[in-house]
Amino acid sequence: MNPIVMEKTNQAIEILKEKEMDLWLIFVRETSAGGDPILPLIYGDTNLTWQSALLFSASGEKIAIVGQFEVETARNTGAFDKVIPYDESIQPMLMQELERLNPQSIGVDMSQNDVLADGMTHGMYLNLMMILEGTPYAGRIISAEKVIAALRGRKTKTEIQRIKTAISSTMEIYQQAFYQLKTGMTEI
Repeated sequence: MNPIVMEKTNQAIEILKEKEMDLWLIFVRETSAGGDPILPLIYGDTNLTWQSALLFSASGEKIAIVGQFEVETARNTGAFDKVIPYDESIQPMLMQELERLNPQSIGVDMSQNDVLADGMTHGMYLNLMMILEGTPYAGRIISAEKVIAALRGRKTKTEIQRIKTAISSTMEIYQQAFYQLKTGMTEI
């Protein structure tokens, strides 16, 4: 389990409440070929292959809907309360969770202003809209940009500690370099 993933997914729930967004839906596929920039923070360094939906609810639920062969990896992140596998189509499982949660606003990773909040491809957006066609949820899609910006901008305890360690290491390297520098030395 990655401590930053655990902290960031918990932080995401608090940000959803603050930003008054009912649900954050990260909808991806084949992430090794160009994944959503937010995934390392909320899923870790592991890729998703099948169409996958990561749902974070303002009520506190963290749900991963993934292909059957990715269930163990999703569980091993330690970040999700519920991991739901599927075999043929993500649609029934995603719709079941949306109906159960009944969010009035569904943030997705699309943005005209922030490349780091624009992780959903156009193809995945079209796939999502096909899944939601004829449901009230299609009209509830909004940008998750404000949630993503806040999540990226606010540092957790582990992130702060790692930043301090990086600064300390950098200062040590600079100090060592200053002691070795002499007038007339070249870069070589």
